[in-house]
Amino acid sequence: MKYLVVIALASLLLFLLYRKLRPYLLTLRTFIQAIRQFQAKTSGNSNPSEPEKLICCAACEVWVPQTRALPAEGSSKFWYCSDECRRRKRKAG
Repeated sequence: MKYLVVIALASLLLFLLYRKLRPYLLTLRTFIQAIRQFQAKTSGNSNPSEPEKLICCAACEVWVPQTRALPAEGSSKFWYCSDECRRRKRKAG
């Protein structure tokens, strides 16, 4: 009976401790997931054997990597280096 009371008190103490630490544990988990996603993105793009495709901006004719280029609305034929170029081309034509 004495061991049962000790186990119950230890369980209660652990439960109360977990309840107090839970917000910090959730924040830590979110932080670790963000670091893992960042590492996955940076390690995935750093393959030197496979060159990145370049796209010519339809407005200013600057060459940019396809991962940074912005597609035209409704068409994947035209690409732009920035949102400013996309707006300028839309007003012009």
